[in-house]
Amino acid sequence: HHFYTPLLITPEEYIPHAHNVVLQLGLDLGLPGGLAVLGLIVQVLWRLLRVGWRVAPPAGGTLALGIAAGLLGFLSYGLTDAIAPTARGALVLWIFLGLGAALDRLARAPQ
Repeated sequence: HHFYTPLLITPEEYIPHAHNVVLQLGLDLGLPGGLAVLGLIVQVLWRLLRVGWRVAPPAGGTLALGIAAGLLGFLSYGLTDAIAPTARGALVLWIFLGLGAALDRLARAPQ
């Protein structure tokens, strides 16, 4: 409470989270854990975009770009509000990460 503007937030007011998903991950998991999850998100996004550009649209390119768009939408929402990584709403993040990793693996598998 010492870092908030005293005129806007009283000392009695409870602040449940950081209102930023990246900062909240750092607070919940510590700096190494927050950086690890952030690295995982960046890596899955990179792989999804790579699959989206390389794979023909009916096969999985459109699906990869859709998952990447959903993940970017979750992260853009996370700029102003945070969903705890263990909350029910954060299940969307873990589903997107799992689907993205699986789609990348399927796209790189020999045909």
